[in-house]
Amino acid sequence: MLADSVIAVTPVGEFPQALEYNPFNNDIYVANVISNTISVIYSSNNMMDRNIEVE
Repeated sequence: MLADSVIAVTPVGEFPQALEYNPFNNDIYVANVISNTISVIYSSNNMMDRNIEVE
């Protein structure tokens, strides 16, 4: 695999602004500004599990 290459594209909420990787469960969390959600992505298969609404 080449460095800095796209390995998957996973749809998330509107206007994603930040992400965080959790090394304990390998999940990725994406903050979506316009939709006011956090998207939870399984890094094992690059699939979104759910959106969590935030205020």
